[in-house]
Amino acid sequence: MCYRERRKEKNKVKEIELLAPAGSFEKAKIAFLYGADAVYCGTASLSLRSRAEIQDDDLIQTIKYAHSIGKKVYVALNIYAWDETYPEIIEMAKKLEEIKPDGIIAADGGVIETLKQYAPSVPINVSTQANLVSLHSCNFWYKNGAKRMIMARELNKEQLKYIMANKPEGMEIEIFVHGAICFAYSGRCFLSDFLACRSANLGDCAQSCRWSYNLYAEERNNPGQYMPIEMDEHGTSIFSSKDLCLIRELPEIIDMGVDSVKIEGRLKTEYYVASIVNVYRNAINDYKKDPEHYNADKYMKEIEKIKTRELTTFYFNDRKNKDIKEIQLQDLEKLQAVDIEEYLEYLKLYVDDEGKTHTNQEQGLHRKLAALRSFYVYYYKRELISNNPTLIVDMPKLHKKEIIRLEYDEVADLLDYVEHGGEKMSGMKKVYFEKNKVRNLALFTLLLGTGIRVSECVGLDVEDVDFKNNRIRIIRKGGKEDFVYFGDEVAEALFNYMEQRKHIVTKEGHEHALFLSAQKRRICVQSVENLVTDCASQITSIKHITPHKLRSTYGTSLYRETSDIYLVAEVLGHNDVNTTRKHYAALGEDRKRMAAKAVSLRKEK
Repeated sequence: MCYRERRKEKNKVKEIELLAPAGSFEKAKIAFLYGADAVYCGTASLSLRSRAEIQDDDLIQTIKYAHSIGKKVYVALNIYAWDETYPEIIEMAKKLEEIKPDGIIAADGGVIETLKQYAPSVPINVSTQANLVSLHSCNFWYKNGAKRMIMARELNKEQLKYIMANKPEGMEIEIFVHGAICFAYSGRCFLSDFLACRSANLGDCAQSCRWSYNLYAEERNNPGQYMPIEMDEHGTSIFSSKDLCLIRELPEIIDMGVDSVKIEGRLKTEYYVASIVNVYRNAINDYKKDPEHYNADKYMKEIEKIKTRELTTFYFNDRKNKDIKEIQLQDLEKLQAVDIEEYLEYLKLYVDDEGKTHTNQEQGLHRKLAALRSFYVYYYKRELISNNPTLIVDMPKLHKKEIIRLEYDEVADLLDYVEHGGEKMSGMKKVYFEKNKVRNLALFTLLLGTGIRVSECVGLDVEDVDFKNNRIRIIRKGGKEDFVYFGDEVAEALFNYMEQRKHIVTKEGHEHALFLSAQKRRICVQSVENLVTDCASQITSIKHITPHKLRSTYGTSLYRETSDIYLVAEVLGHNDVNTTRKHYAALGEDRKRMAAKAVSLRKEK
């Protein structure tokens, strides 16, 4: 073998399957179009996504289409079954034996035994629901006839490397690389059944771990009285508040020899499937083509445009070495003032273990040093340490920041864009815009015309709108009920949307929601934030506009028209007028504008 051939062989990257979700035949076609090697879909009433099942005819069509273009289809039959379900499982197994998918995804031992009997020619893929976290578990299922192991998301990369290095040669390994993370042990969850009487293990998950929660603490000296613990105006996100994203770790995954990388999302939109699959396809192809110059930042930028929630690498990057419990008191004694100063300098611009860049301005640095001081003071007061270097370090100065808001002409431009779209808009974005423009106009008009919080907006029900009195009923922070009045422009936009809303068949449990997502569920805070940011960026590239900035715009406009700071505070739901004065009302802006006109540099003769 010549040098060139040896070098080529050395740099050769192992082939890896890109596996995409397919909640319908149309989504399967889109996934294949944008680069998926295979798709997975659910069997009717027997998979863990009952609302994303493909009926028998579509399933047959999907498999035939996939095989005609050299692609694969895996069928999920991964419920934990009761005895009364087995007649249906047997019938489905017989059908799958006839139509020949490329694999059946299952978790229940009884179901797997049934599949081996009634669909013996179809390979079995052991679902992540089986909690595969060890080589021993993988070997057990492999010896019992399973071909592929879908590993638990709780594994870190070192544990995964061990399994890859020691598994039997014929065993295939599949891992999740993108999508939602169930708040449970590999998704085996009972939270949904308890809270909503909908069993996740029978395919009817209400996604309770992704709800917006408010946290309350019982007052120690007043039993029975509960005090809300409020993080910010958007509520408190707990449980599964982030999505998995391993695009940066893709080279390591490929080099390990993993057979298949899986994207979660059978309930996601066609646009989401197309976009995410396309990013991972391009990333895999680029790494195969030129491993030494793989640029993860490029793909992260694309994912940031698509994402609906914050991203995480979850357990893949082992976090055991970062546990605060490992820090000893004597370690605190070793730190000096110069170490704290270097830490503050580091905080100004740093990259975390997930490759994400973070910056901290004055307020962020001030807050972090204040927290560090409190930490040290706790131990210093109790004489557990004798040194407190944080007291020697000066607190970062806080300069008053300009309040970002939209001016009158920018508000008009924004509403025009929301109503009519932009000239450069095309393709799927144009289709999506036309489908949702009536809703979006009502949403933007309501936020700009009332100043309500985004959390208050998404929490509105149809019954909360009162056209007779031109007002809406909202729930403020802390659960307080309030009424906010709106003008004719808001009334018109709301009325038009609600006329359209009457003809929309919503998902179960979302019948009362005023504003609906593309999935016909109550729209979430993150979706509104993304929508506002996206639309506003078409109007101004200088200002970063969020829903809160629209609230600020309303507060400022109301103050300019009324000069009544107390009225502004009442309408915005502030208990302290100083909050209003600090964050919303531009008390001195008009005077500053007058100053610009007061001095003439060239006086007329």
